[in-house]
Amino acid sequence: DRLALAFCRRVEEDGYQPMIYFNKELGYFGYDLREIMEYPFWVADYSEIPVFYYDFAMWQYSASGSVDGIEGNTDLNIFFGVPQT
Repeated sequence: DRLALAFCRRVEEDGYQPMIYFNKELGYFGYDLREIMEYPFWVADYSEIPVFYYDFAMWQYSASGSVDGIEGNTDLNIFFGVPQT
C-alpha cells in the first residue's frame, strides 16, 4: 500500500492523474483497499461483466484485443471517468 501511494503521489506531483491497477485477486488480497481509496482503481477483469465491490474508473476487459496499427494482441480498456471526491 505504501509503495502504491508513494508512486501515485509522485505521478500527481508531475501533474498527471494516477490510478492503481490490479486484477480482482490482487486488489482484494494484495492491498488494503481502504488505504489507497484516494486514488482511482483500474481493474483487470476478463469476464463479460466486471464485478468488484469498490468503484473503479477503468476496466481492462481483454488482453487479447486487436487494434489497427498494432501488431499482435493488445489490452482493451474502458474509461468510465475519475470519481469525484
